[in-house]
Amino acid sequence: MNSYKDFERIVSLLMQERHSCLSKQEIQELEQWKIDFPELAARALRLLHDDQLPQRIRKLEASDLKIRKKLLEHNIPADSARSGTVPPSAENDNVIMLRSRRLFSRKWLRYAAAIVFLAGAAFIFRVTTSDKKPLNKADVVDAANDILPGRDKAVLTLADGSKIVLDNVAEGQIGRQGDISILKLPDGALKYQEDQDNPAAADAPVSYNTITTPNAGQYALTLPDGSGVWLNAASSMTFPTRFNKAERRLSITGEVYFEVARDAARPFIVQVNKESTVEVLGTHFNINAYSNEPSVKTTLLEGKVSVKKGGETGILLPGQQAIITDKITLEKNVDVEQVMAWKNGFFNFEQVDLSELMRQLERWYDIKVVLQGNLPEIRFKGKMYRNERLSTVLNFLEGSGLAFRMEGKTLTVQQHK
Repeated sequence: MNSYKDFERIVSLLMQERHSCLSKQEIQELEQWKIDFPELAARALRLLHDDQLPQRIRKLEASDLKIRKKLLEHNIPADSARSGTVPPSAENDNVIMLRSRRLFSRKWLRYAAAIVFLAGAAFIFRVTTSDKKPLNKADVVDAANDILPGRDKAVLTLADGSKIVLDNVAEGQIGRQGDISILKLPDGALKYQEDQDNPAAADAPVSYNTITTPNAGQYALTLPDGSGVWLNAASSMTFPTRFNKAERRLSITGEVYFEVARDAARPFIVQVNKESTVEVLGTHFNINAYSNEPSVKTTLLEGKVSVKKGGETGILLPGQQAIITDKITLEKNVDVEQVMAWKNGFFNFEQVDLSELMRQLERWYDIKVVLQGNLPEIRFKGKMYRNERLSTVLNFLEGSGLAFRMEGKTLTVQQHK
């Protein structure tokens, strides 16, 4: 089972099993899945129990299951019904009327699958390894040493050097820089708001603020021009409290996602690690520039950006990525969903190797990872919600033939013996 669609199908079969609406072939398919994924099957069944499902899902489920039973009475496969190829023998039973309906709308299946998926049970985990031996179960971190996931936390350093711990202050105005009010919104995000009644302030001296997220932290803010910014863990951004009339320039480290407010008169320029720049007018893009990663990656979601390093320039279109090492390499058809997983609250380990995966865990759980001994060449595949404790993540990694030992905040990774 390699994708969310595969899991949605299994959820569909699990739901229908409760109402005896499975064909012989579907029963065999489901039983095989339970054998292949016993722990996942147990968790999914618990989550799909009646008292765990919202009422709206149960209503949709009941409606679709009536249709399903009617089709089974006529030996009509669900796929045929959805395509409209219903045999003549069924016409007299009003089955033909189902064509005009959205057969098996699957809405309740998507709701149910999402419940299981977001609860962490749908991390359909798969590894590719050069070791052909059966994979052993890993040693999981015990509850006493469990590590909580990251959360919204950051430190704001003002122009005068004073610091505000953002996760500790109440909502409302938390500071003022000239004619700029610094607000903490009810959702915890930060907003820089200009005083529109003081046009003379536009000529005031520029002052700079820096927002910094630690390991196990993330934060969102709105700049004075209305641009949205999201910082991942272990990241920073230095920016003016008011952009000048010619350009909107700031600098970052780590990983930051931007949704830039369009302003044709003032380009938006991001200085990355003092080595490269990204220039746009109005667009959505992500920059991954961690110092312990082998390259800087700029990924474009919307609009158009120019990436520069030294005398070299690369132009990105939506869905493309610039990989910067000693040169600029453009990649087309990038998996944008994977790039943006962190901002959307997920880990996405699609074809990620062990070292990269562990660097992600180091930043999000504020731990140190030690890779010990000769480890197998592993590439992972799957998704997981980022609000899980570290022990839950390691539980899902247990099928990869790795053993984990937690001492304080140091995680040692070995090959399971």
